[in-house]
Amino acid sequence: MFSRTRNKRKIKNNKFKILCILVLICLLVLYFLLNFVYKKYKIKTNFENDLSSISSGTENDTFYVKKIVLYSSANATNNETNRDLWNLNIYQFTDIAIYIENNYENELNSSNTIKSLTIDNINYKLPERRNTLFIL
Repeated sequence: MFSRTRNKRKIKNNKFKILCILVLICLLVLYFLLNFVYKKYKIKTNFENDLSSISSGTENDTFYVKKIVLYSSANATNNETNRDLWNLNIYQFTDIAIYIENNYENELNSSNTIKSLTIDNINYKLPERRNTLFIL
């Protein structure tokens, strides 16, 4: 009689332990996924803030940055002809378009007209890379 109740208790305890382990695993997976999404969001937000800080505060000047647009493209050329396997040269480029506006469009003169423009000393900090899993 007592052995049956012990077996039932053991089965209930084992089921409870398995359920607890599954819940813990689910919580850990959820934590890592949310952490991954948050890091991606934070990187994107920091990049947007950097771009907006470049163009903010300049609208009272003669010229200001209206918008910045990135154009990316990739292409490939075949190195060999008549082959089943592809031997390709792959290249990629990104162009940056910076739209500059003039606050004095109606009064164009030598003081509010761009004669030459040079962009140099561009620094970009890459995000810190850790051993992370990237999900596409």
